[in-house]
Amino acid sequence: MGVVTSLLSVRLSVPLGGEVNTMRLGAVIFLGALPFFAGGGAAAVFAGMFVLCAGMFLIHSLAPGVLNRGQDEAQRGVVNGLYIAFYYAGGALGSFLPGYVYHGLGWHAYLALLAGIIAVAAWLLMGIARRGPLPVDPAP
Repeated sequence: MGVVTSLLSVRLSVPLGGEVNTMRLGAVIFLGALPFFAGGGAAAVFAGMFVLCAGMFLIHSLAPGVLNRGQDEAQRGVVNGLYIAFYYAGGALGSFLPGYVYHGLGWHAYLALLAGIIAVAAWLLMGIARRGPLPVDPAP
């Protein structure tokens, strides 16, 4: 799912009005996956993983380009490094810390935490969208 979504993300951004709008759609898709995990059986969880991955990869395949276009050429390496550092740090912490929520409060509390994190990401995307269109690099 990640490969397919990543390959199609730039093409999807054209009819959706840009990369930021497409990333916001990714957040909506990601949120839409959570009900699959709320009480369904194994088939629902399996299907939900495809939906969740589609939303996640729709965001992560476009985010580095969006962030890079907001920087001058000298800062792009720093931005890429920070993006990767936060991506992996978030993955490490996100695979460990929510376990405490699950252990202490249960599965539905864990899903609510995940929904909250995605909502914050969508809110941040709204801020990027309000800044206006990001400059596009001229063709080399």
